[in-house]
This record gives sequence, structure tokens and C-alpha cells, in this order.
Amino acid sequence: MHTLALALFHDHELTIKRAVDLQSSVLGDRRSLAVLVSLLGGDMNVDKDAVSKLFKGDPSSVTKSLALRAWATRRVATLSLEKLQRVTLIDTEAIPIQDLTWLAKITRVAWCLHALKPTRTENDVSASFTTKNGSEKLQIQQTRFKTRLRKSPNQTLEVRYGRDEESAQVSMGRTARVNGKSAEISVDKYIGGTAQILGIVTKGRDDPTAAEKEREDVVLEILQGTMSFFSLPLVQQILRESSPNQTRTLSTPVGAVDLGDRTLNNSQATAVYQITSDDPNDQLVLVHGPPGTGKTTVIASSVIELVNTQKSRGIWLVAQSNIAVKNIAEKLADVDFLDFKILVSQDFHFEWHEHLYTKIGEQNVICSDEFSDDPAGTDRLLLDSKVILCTISMLSTPRLVTAGFTRLVPVETVIVDEASQIELGGYLPMLARFGRDMKKLVFIGDDKQLAPFGQEDLGNLASIFEQQHLRRDAVFLDTQYRMPKPIGAFISKHVYGGQLNSVHTVTSRRSCILVDVSRGEETKSGNSWTNTAEADIVIAVAKKFDKEGKKYRIITPYDAQRNLLEKRLGIASLPWEDKCYNVDSFQGAEPQS
Repeated sequence: MHTLALALFHDHELTIKRAVDLQSSVLGDRRSLAVLVSLLGGDMNVDKDAVSKLFKGDPSSVTKSLALRAWATRRVATLSLEKLQRVTLIDTEAIPIQDLTWLAKITRVAWCLHALKPTRTENDVSASFTTKNGSEKLQIQQTRFKTRLRKSPNQTLEVRYGRDEESAQVSMGRTARVNGKSAEISVDKYIGGTAQILGIVTKGRDDPTAAEKEREDVVLEILQGTMSFFSLPLVQQILRESSPNQTRTLSTPVGAVDLGDRTLNNSQATAVYQITSDDPNDQLVLVHGPPGTGKTTVIASSVIELVNTQKSRGIWLVAQSNIAVKNIAEKLADVDFLDFKILVSQDFHFEWHEHLYTKIGEQNVICSDEFSDDPAGTDRLLLDSKVILCTISMLSTPRLVTAGFTRLVPVETVIVDEASQIELGGYLPMLARFGRDMKKLVFIGDDKQLAPFGQEDLGNLASIFEQQHLRRDAVFLDTQYRMPKPIGAFISKHVYGGQLNSVHTVTSRRSCILVDVSRGEETKSGNSWTNTAEADIVIAVAKKFDKEGKKYRIITPYDAQRNLLEKRLGIASLPWEDKCYNVDSFQGAEPQS
């Protein structure tokens, strides 16, 4: 009902009073099939598979789907009045128009982002498989993280098998178990051991993540009036301009600010001073950092200062991606600050990306399968660390609260890295659950680089940098140290209005070379693309750089190409770990000088 209520306002400027969210009237997860079946009369009165296909699948017949939904609407009208009286009503008239407009917009964005999830995914797996005692369960190996199998009651598998394409047959199935690169799938017919897997396709969208569910729950609570979200001071600072046309004078440090043997430049020192300041005017800080300007250096310096001065009982460093979180951790380790813990999903870490954390040390990594069910067990995992690193999605999951992480390390100071990649609604769970007790909220990023995921398709996604009253007072990191001067000068002129200075030893215009691979052709690979001719050239250049002892990274727009390049580097006996990135995961992953 909350989605419908906001859609009515978003599309037609209509409000609604005394609306009932029927799924809230039944105990249990309101999104579960069990709740839907209960609303329609229980297992004895409806076909559970039909309910699942109607509400959680993609019905093949629109007319039939519409008719069944009409029947379901009539059916739930017979729900006992006693159950309905227990539900808190939705009243959008009680919410100020400004707030309702924002809430409706971010809810529409969330719906559109979910709709962007593919309904058909070609899973990259090895051709060989094994079975247990001739059963119809296959043990398979996956070869690409982005197309990995997921266990979901709302997805089915189409398994093509045979000795070759001419003899191919199809069996339908489901994912029974996933553990790292290994997976077990159940199929509806026996597949002989002499056959090979020719392809597996997952049909159906991925389920909402725990963070996406929490975001939806927060919206429902706001509409039901059980949460005072828009009255939170930090929310008001983000959404509302307190003094229009007034620019605040930024506080600046007195004396030099050092990080190890390095002295920070003036803009970096100003950013650190703002982040560590006790001034109430500095509760929310925005730092605009172009590439190579030392954003992770600013974060590391701020963390060390906050820890040394004991200004915060808990410091949370978050980012959109696991790669960005890992980069912050490496920077902390580089300056010999190791009193931190990284919280990472077992799904991401085990067998797929363990190699990314070798520089940090496994003692600093806590995988989600290690999360304890009680605070005492969590306390043993943390070992008194008061600095936690994780993705914004991880921070948004209720599991951190139930496990005791947020009680043992209060969410008092939050520093968000690569903030331009996070759509504003992505902060909804974090602000709703922790905003009241948060003493400092810092956003660091660069909207001139990557926009939030989905921007290319939807075109209306706003990050924190689109809040102009905040952007006006942002600290601008004005000196880059990564790019050769000709590249830095070009970007400064055409992207940053000439405000970006460059400090670099390389001044030759040959620091940027374009190579035309005239025989290269892109080949479709699932939902992505590969180009073997370009991969040949990349490996040749990588061999040259490796022989010369140069640091390098490889960037490609396609995930399938990244996967191919990693394999080719390994075959060529070249370092492959932490070398190949997609554009959206590379921001902030550049090798440190």
C-alpha cells in the first residue's frame, strides 16, 4: 500500500487517508510468500505456486495476471476486521508536501532500479559437473562473480546440456545451495555423466537485498507515522537550505597537518580540520575531491586524529562498493593504523575476492558468516576496535544491530567515500536508524566522475552533490598528484574550471597514448561483452610494464572483458590479483605512489 500511496502522489498529486497496508496485518515477513498466501485464505484455499508466479514472478499473460489480481483484491476484502484494526494506518495528508514529494521521488527511483535488474541472466559456469549417487542434483563450478547463481524461490534455471550443441537438451531446475564458486542445482531430469553443461540461464529477477528491504520498511514506517524521519537535524540539513544565498566561511587549521612523513597540502588540511571539528556548524561536511587529490589520505588523517583525541566512540567508514572500502583499509594500513575491522559479505569474499584483502590481513576482516547472534560474541570479533569499514548496504542491514555491532561501536561518526556513486535514497536506512545519535556525517567524492548506478538509464538520480546548498560550502581538494601534468592540465581545464593544480614528475605529452586495435571485434557474453583482440594487446602491454617493474592497472567498461583479462594474465604468469577493474569499480582503486 505504501508504494501505491506514493505513486498516487508522484503521478497525480493525490493524497490518501486511513489506508491499510494489508501485508502488515499478518505476522511474519510482509514480503514472504507465506504472508501473501495467508492473506488469500491460507494453504487450503489457494495454489501457492500460482500465488508466487502472480506476485513474485513475471506472468506470461498480462490479461490473466490482471484477472487474477482482481480476484485477489476481492478475496482479501474478506479478511477479518479484527486483523485490520491492529494495523497502523497510512495518511499521506499528514506529511508536508515538500517531504512527501521527496519521499515519493526516492521511492519511484527504488522501484525503477529494481526494474532494471535483468529477468534473464546467463550464468558463467564450467562445462564439467558431478552428481551424488546418480541423483538429479548437480555440483557445478561458477567462473564469474557478476553472473553467479543465487538461491531464490522466485527464480528458475534453464540448463542446456549434451555432448555438443547439436545434441543439446534442456532441463529446468533451481539453485539448491551456493558456497563461493561452488553451487548445487536441482534439475527435473537425470543428466548423464558423459554430458557437459552447455549453458545455464537464470530466469527471474534477483530478490531485493537486505538493504533494499530495510529502505522499503523505513518508507512504510514514515507513512504510518511511527517514525519522525524528517524532523531529524541531519535530515533537515541535507534536504533543506537554512540560510539561502549565505555562504559559510570555512574553518581552517592553524599550522601544518601531517600523515606519517607527509605534510598535507592546505586543502587537505582544511578538510581534515572540518571533519574533526567539534563546531556544531561542522556536523555535516562535504569534501569534493577530483581524482588523485588524496581523498583516502584525508580519510586516514581524520581517522587517526579522531582516535588520538578520543572525539568519537565509534567511527564508521562506508562506501558504495567493497572495492572502495578495501582501498580505505589499505590506506590505513599504509600509515600503520591497523586498529580497524572490515565487515564484508561472505558472498563477496569467499573464493571470489579473498585475494583483495591480503595487504590488509585477515585478522582485520570479519565475514558475514562469522557474525554472532549475541553482543558477547561480536565483542570477541571486534577486539575493542572502534573503527569499522563496510559498504553502505552492509550498514543498512538490520543484522548489524541484532549482532550488536552498532551498540559496541556506536554510529557517531560516519565518513562516506565515493559519495557521488550513492543515490540520496540510499542513505534512508542509515539516517532513519542512526541519524538521531550521529554527531558527524561526512561525504567525500566527486560528481564529475561516476554518478549513482542507474543514472544512464533513469537520468534523474541525485547524489549528495546535487544538494546545491551543501555543494556551495564543500571543501575542494585542489591539487592532484596521480596524473602526469599534461593529463591533469587537460582535465582541470575541461572538467574543473581550471581550479585543479597538478604536482607530478612526468611532463611529456606522450604520457597519454591511444592504440587503435583495428581487428578487434566485440562479442556478446551474456549481458556483457568481450574483445579478444584488445585483450591480446593489453596482455602484451602488461608484460612490458611487469618486466620494467612499473605499477599498472587495467580498466575496461565490460565485466566479461575484465573476467577474460584476469584469466589471460594468469595464463601469462603475470600478477592478476587486484589488477583488472570495470570503470565503476575502479574509482579510488588506483595504485598509490
